[in-house]
Amino acid sequence: GGLTDRRVPLARDGGQWRPFVDVRDAARLIGDVLEAPIDRIAGELFNVGSDDQNYPLRAVAETVSANLEGRPEIALYGDPDRRSYRVDFSRVRDRLGFHPRHTIDRAVREIADGWTDGSLRRGPITETVRWYRHLLSGSPEGEAVRLRGVIL
Repeated sequence: GGLTDRRVPLARDGGQWRPFVDVRDAARLIGDVLEAPIDRIAGELFNVGSDDQNYPLRAVAETVSANLEGRPEIALYGDPDRRSYRVDFSRVRDRLGFHPRHTIDRAVREIADGWTDGSLRRGPITETVRWYRHLLSGSPEGEAVRLRGVIL
């Protein structure tokens, strides 16, 4: 990726939309849901995020590139993907007053800064599939997030 080979890989043409939410905002919302009056949440499904954090993936790649030293090039790969997930977040906003505090710009800066200062390195915790395997392997981290034998 952009942090190691000076390129920001971007699947397809980057025109596909995706919603983004910072894990800290998602965790905060879980707490809000647990404390919410039952009549506001019973039987409801909530998209977690905000309308202003739906982005085409090319915009995200440009943000990543802009925050890396030397501004690496965006490298497209793969066949065009016309799937887009531009999601409506009005229910979570209207029912629970949820507004994310963190932006994708901030998250990208934090990751880039962590890579630069050495506090973030490539490894199981930064690679989703490897991290999930680690959690499922019986590791202490995996045990810490289990409830009734199931990883939350």
